[in-house]
Amino acid sequence: MNRREFLGWVSVGCVAQSLPVAIAVSHDRAIAAPNPSRFVALGTVADLDARGQLVVTDRAKVPEKVIVIRDPADRSQVLARTANCNHGNCTVNWTADRNQFRCPCHNSQFALNGSINRGPATQALKPLEAKLENGQVWVKFS
Repeated sequence: MNRREFLGWVSVGCVAQSLPVAIAVSHDRAIAAPNPSRFVALGTVADLDARGQLVVTDRAKVPEKVIVIRDPADRSQVLARTANCNHGNCTVNWTADRNQFRCPCHNSQFALNGSINRGPATQALKPLEAKLENGQVWVKFS
């Protein structure tokens, strides 16, 4: 075996030896990322009631911006919508006295069901499944 072949085999051995560590690290990162087919706890019911809304924009926790409010028709239930106004990528807020979501950047307004009441936004806020359980607000992303 010449020197070049020997160094080639040593390199293969080093790569093979570090492979389990690389797999473990990537597996840990995959577990930490939000699973879009499961419910994610976004905050407490107490926080929701104190603030009147829960807005979560942290991409480490959720795959897209989300806003959760109490259902005005049934306060024992919650409604969740995507919270991104597509016009300027701003995050909408809930305006309880007007019963609508509003974008603070360019004043787009959205109905309770997420449809556009007033532009310049061109896309509705998508509904997301939400529930209250064990004092937590949970939202399912798909």
